[in-house]
Amino acid sequence: MLAFMSGWLGKEVLSFLIQDATKPELVVVPNDQEVGIISLCQTFQVPYQIYYSGLQTELAKNQEIDKQWLLTIWSSIKLQPELIDSFENSLNIHPSLVPLNKGNDCAAWTLRDKTEAGVSIITVAQGIDDGDVYCQKKVHYQFPTKGAQLHEALLDACLNLFKENWTDIESGTIKPIAQTGDAVYHTRKQTNQDRVKEGQEVMSIQDTINWALSHDFNDTSKPEVIIDGVKYKVSVTLEA
Repeated sequence: MLAFMSGWLGKEVLSFLIQDATKPELVVVPNDQEVGIISLCQTFQVPYQIYYSGLQTELAKNQEIDKQWLLTIWSSIKLQPELIDSFENSLNIHPSLVPLNKGNDCAAWTLRDKTEAGVSIITVAQGIDDGDVYCQKKVHYQFPTKGAQLHEALLDACLNLFKENWTDIESGTIKPIAQTGDAVYHTRKQTNQDRVKEGQEVMSIQDTINWALSHDFNDTSKPEVIIDGVKYKVSVTLEA
Protein backbone atom coordinates (compact mmCIF):
# COMPACT_ATOMS: atom_id res chain seq x y z
CA MET A 1 0.00 0.00 0.00
CA LEU A 2 1.16 3.48 -0.97
CA ALA A 3 -0.51 6.42 0.76
CA PHE A 4 -0.35 10.13 -0.01
CA MET A 5 -1.43 11.88 3.20
CA SER A 6 -1.66 15.28 4.80
CA GLY A 7 -3.54 17.22 7.46
CA TRP A 8 -5.59 16.07 10.42
CA LEU A 9 -7.51 13.51 8.38
CA GLY A 10 -4.32 12.00 6.97
CA LYS A 11 -2.89 11.60 10.47
CA GLU A 12 -6.07 10.04 11.86
CA VAL A 13 -6.46 7.60 8.96
CA LEU A 14 -2.80 6.59 9.28
CA SER A 15 -3.28 5.99 13.01
CA PHE A 16 -6.29 3.79 12.25
CA LEU A 17 -4.44 1.80 9.59
CA ILE A 18 -1.55 1.19 11.98
CA GLN A 19 -3.94 -0.08 14.67
CA ASP A 20 -5.73 -2.18 12.03
CA ALA A 21 -2.42 -3.83 11.07
CA THR A 22 -2.72 -2.54 7.51
CA LYS A 23 -0.10 0.17 7.72
CA PRO A 24 1.24 1.47 4.38
CA GLU A 25 4.55 0.38 2.94
CA LEU A 26 5.26 4.03 2.19
CA VAL A 27 3.63 7.31 3.17
CA VAL A 28 4.21 10.41 1.04
CA VAL A 29 3.71 13.85 2.60
CA PRO A 30 3.75 17.13 0.66
CA ASN A 31 6.32 18.85 2.92
CA ASP A 32 8.14 18.66 6.23
CA GLN A 33 5.38 20.64 7.97
CA GLU A 34 3.28 17.46 8.27
CA VAL A 35 4.77 16.82 11.71
CA GLY A 36 1.85 14.75 13.00
CA ILE A 37 2.06 12.23 10.18
CA ILE A 38 5.86 12.18 10.20
CA SER A 39 5.89 11.58 13.96
CA LEU A 40 3.51 8.64 13.60
CA CYS A 41 5.67 7.16 10.86
CA GLN A 42 8.78 7.48 12.98
CA THR A 43 7.12 6.02 16.08
CA PHE A 44 5.65 2.99 14.31
CA GLN A 45 8.45 2.51 11.77
CA VAL A 46 6.39 3.35 8.71
CA PRO A 47 8.64 4.48 5.84
CA TYR A 48 7.81 7.98 4.64
CA GLN A 49 8.98 10.33 1.92
CA ILE A 50 8.66 14.09 1.50
CA TYR A 51 7.36 14.76 -1.99
CA TYR A 52 9.65 15.91 -4.78
CA SER A 53 9.38 16.28 -8.54
CA GLY A 54 9.82 12.96 -10.29
CA LEU A 55 8.78 10.86 -7.30
CA GLN A 56 5.55 9.66 -8.90
CA THR A 57 7.37 8.30 -11.95
CA GLU A 58 9.82 6.50 -9.68
CA LEU A 59 7.02 4.98 -7.63
CA ALA A 60 5.08 3.91 -10.72
CA LYS A 61 8.12 1.97 -11.93
CA ASN A 62 9.05 0.58 -8.51
CA GLN A 63 8.25 -3.14 -8.53
CA GLU A 64 9.16 -3.63 -4.87
CA ILE A 65 6.09 -1.74 -3.63
CA ASP A 66 2.91 -3.81 -3.33
CA LYS A 67 0.66 -2.35 -6.03
CA GLN A 68 -2.60 -3.52 -4.49
CA TRP A 69 -3.69 -0.19 -2.97
CA LEU A 70 -3.07 3.49 -3.69
CA LEU A 71 -4.58 5.86 -1.13
CA THR A 72 -4.79 9.65 -1.21
CA ILE A 73 -6.05 11.09 2.06
CA TRP A 74 -6.50 14.87 2.11
CA SER A 75 -3.36 15.25 0.02
CA SER A 76 -2.84 18.34 -2.11
CA ILE A 77 -0.64 16.39 -4.54
CA LYS A 78 -2.32 15.71 -7.87
CA LEU A 79 -1.63 12.11 -8.80
CA GLN A 80 -0.39 11.39 -12.30
CA PRO A 81 -2.04 8.83 -14.61
CA GLU A 82 1.08 6.64 -14.76
CA LEU A 83 1.02 6.20 -10.98
CA ILE A 84 -2.74 5.65 -10.77
CA ASP A 85 -2.63 3.06 -13.54
CA SER A 86 0.17 1.12 -11.88
CA PHE A 87 -2.07 0.15 -8.95
CA GLU A 88 -4.86 -2.43 -8.92
CA ASN A 89 -7.06 -0.52 -6.46
CA SER A 90 -7.28 3.06 -5.23
CA LEU A 91 -9.14 5.14 -2.68
CA ASN A 92 -9.81 8.82 -2.11
CA ILE A 93 -11.91 10.46 0.62
CA HIS A 94 -13.90 13.53 -0.44
CA PRO A 95 -16.04 15.80 1.79
CA SER A 96 -19.12 15.98 -0.42
CA LEU A 97 -21.79 13.77 -1.91
CA VAL A 98 -20.21 13.41 -5.33
CA PRO A 99 -21.05 14.35 -8.01
CA LEU A 100 -22.08 17.41 -5.96
CA ASN A 101 -19.36 19.88 -4.99
CA LYS A 102 -16.29 18.26 -6.46
CA GLY A 103 -13.04 20.17 -6.18
CA ASN A 104 -12.23 22.74 -3.52
CA ASP A 105 -13.98 24.23 -0.50
CA CYS A 106 -16.84 21.77 -0.24
CA ALA A 107 -18.22 23.13 3.03
CA ALA A 108 -18.43 26.68 1.69
CA TRP A 109 -20.17 25.68 -1.53
CA THR A 110 -22.54 23.26 0.15
CA LEU A 111 -23.80 26.14 2.28
CA ARG A 112 -23.62 28.67 -0.52
CA ASP A 113 -25.64 26.53 -2.94
CA LYS A 114 -27.87 25.09 -0.19
CA THR A 115 -27.20 21.52 -1.29
CA GLU A 116 -27.10 18.31 0.74
CA ALA A 117 -23.93 17.80 2.75
CA GLY A 118 -22.07 14.54 3.03
CA VAL A 119 -18.90 12.58 2.42
CA SER A 120 -17.81 10.02 -0.15
CA ILE A 121 -15.15 7.35 -0.49
CA ILE A 122 -14.26 7.01 -4.15
CA THR A 123 -11.58 5.57 -6.40
CA VAL A 124 -8.74 7.79 -7.59
CA ALA A 125 -9.42 9.10 -11.09
CA GLN A 126 -7.57 11.35 -13.50
CA GLY A 127 -10.44 13.84 -13.44
CA ILE A 128 -11.01 15.86 -10.27
CA ASP A 129 -12.99 13.69 -7.84
CA ASP A 130 -14.40 11.71 -10.77
CA GLY A 131 -13.77 8.26 -9.28
CA ASP A 132 -16.33 5.51 -8.80
CA VAL A 133 -18.12 5.46 -5.43
CA TYR A 134 -17.48 2.86 -2.73
CA CYS A 135 -19.81 4.46 -0.19
CA GLN A 136 -21.35 7.76 0.90
CA LYS A 137 -23.01 9.23 3.96
CA LYS A 138 -25.13 12.35 4.40
CA VAL A 139 -24.25 14.93 7.06
CA HIS A 140 -27.08 16.95 8.57
CA TYR A 141 -26.76 20.69 8.99
CA GLN A 142 -29.22 23.49 9.51
CA PHE A 143 -29.32 27.27 9.33
CA PRO A 144 -27.35 29.10 10.66
CA THR A 145 -24.25 26.94 10.14
CA LYS A 146 -20.90 28.57 9.45
CA GLY A 147 -18.42 27.23 6.93
CA ALA A 148 -15.97 26.31 9.68
CA GLN A 149 -18.61 24.34 11.58
CA LEU A 150 -19.65 22.31 8.55
CA HIS A 151 -16.01 21.74 7.57
CA GLU A 152 -15.28 20.17 10.96
CA ALA A 153 -18.41 18.02 10.75
CA LEU A 154 -17.40 16.79 7.30
CA LEU A 155 -13.88 15.92 8.47
CA ASP A 156 -15.28 13.84 11.33
CA ALA A 157 -17.70 12.14 8.94
CA CYS A 158 -14.87 11.35 6.50
CA LEU A 159 -12.89 9.61 9.22
CA ASN A 160 -15.87 7.68 10.55
CA LEU A 161 -16.93 6.55 7.07
CA PHE A 162 -13.43 5.23 6.41
CA LYS A 163 -13.23 3.39 9.73
CA GLU A 164 -16.64 1.82 9.22
CA ASN A 165 -16.01 0.61 5.67
CA TRP A 166 -12.26 0.09 5.13
CA THR A 167 -12.28 -3.64 5.95
CA ASP A 168 -15.09 -4.34 3.47
CA ILE A 169 -13.52 -2.09 0.83
CA GLU A 170 -10.11 -3.72 1.16
CA SER A 171 -11.57 -7.23 1.02
CA GLY A 172 -13.62 -6.44 -2.08
CA THR A 173 -16.95 -6.90 -0.31
CA ILE A 174 -17.83 -3.31 -1.25
CA LYS A 175 -17.45 -2.71 -4.98
CA PRO A 176 -17.20 0.82 -6.43
CA ILE A 177 -19.98 1.97 -8.75
CA ALA A 178 -20.04 4.83 -11.24
CA GLN A 179 -21.23 8.24 -10.12
CA THR A 180 -24.70 9.28 -11.25
CA GLY A 181 -26.22 12.73 -11.64
CA ASP A 182 -24.99 16.10 -12.83
CA ALA A 183 -21.49 17.00 -11.70
CA VAL A 184 -20.79 20.29 -9.92
CA TYR A 185 -17.18 21.52 -9.66
CA HIS A 186 -15.71 24.42 -7.73
CA THR A 187 -12.18 25.83 -7.73
CA ARG A 188 -10.33 27.85 -5.10
CA LYS A 189 -10.35 30.76 -7.55
CA GLN A 190 -14.15 30.66 -7.64
CA THR A 191 -14.28 30.56 -3.85
CA ASN A 192 -12.01 33.57 -3.46
CA GLN A 193 -13.96 35.52 -6.05
CA ASP A 194 -17.26 34.81 -4.31
CA ARG A 195 -15.81 35.53 -0.85
CA VAL A 196 -15.17 39.20 -1.69
CA LYS A 197 -18.13 41.39 -2.67
CA GLU A 198 -18.36 44.97 -3.87
CA GLY A 199 -20.41 47.17 -1.54
CA GLN A 200 -22.90 48.11 -4.23
CA GLU A 201 -23.78 44.51 -5.11
CA VAL A 202 -27.46 43.82 -4.42
CA MET A 203 -28.54 40.64 -2.64
CA SER A 204 -31.53 39.82 -0.46
CA ILE A 205 -30.97 39.87 3.29
CA GLN A 206 -31.27 36.08 3.45
CA ASP A 207 -28.79 35.58 0.60
CA THR A 208 -26.38 38.05 2.19
CA ILE A 209 -26.49 36.19 5.51
CA ASN A 210 -26.06 32.84 3.76
CA TRP A 211 -23.07 34.20 1.80
CA ALA A 212 -21.44 35.50 4.98
CA LEU A 213 -21.95 32.25 6.89
CA SER A 214 -20.72 30.12 3.99
CA HIS A 215 -17.32 31.83 3.89
CA ASP A 216 -16.80 32.24 7.64
CA PHE A 217 -13.91 29.94 8.56
CA ASN A 218 -11.30 31.77 10.64
CA ASP A 219 -9.61 35.14 11.09
CA THR A 220 -7.60 34.71 7.89
CA SER A 221 -10.49 33.34 5.80
CA LYS A 222 -13.65 35.40 6.17
CA PRO A 223 -16.15 37.02 3.83
CA GLU A 224 -15.14 40.53 2.83
CA VAL A 225 -16.91 43.54 1.38
CA ILE A 226 -15.28 46.47 -0.42
CA ILE A 227 -16.75 49.88 0.38
CA ASP A 228 -15.18 53.10 -0.95
CA GLY A 229 -12.06 51.16 -1.84
CA VAL A 230 -11.61 49.76 1.67
CA LYS A 231 -11.93 46.01 2.31
CA TYR A 232 -13.82 45.00 5.47
CA LYS A 233 -14.15 41.53 7.01
CA VAL A 234 -17.71 40.47 7.68
CA SER A 235 -19.07 38.46 10.62
CA VAL A 236 -22.71 37.61 11.26
CA THR A 237 -24.29 36.92 14.65
CA LEU A 238 -27.87 35.71 14.72
CA GLU A 239 -30.14 35.33 17.75
CA ALA A 240 -33.50 33.59 17.54
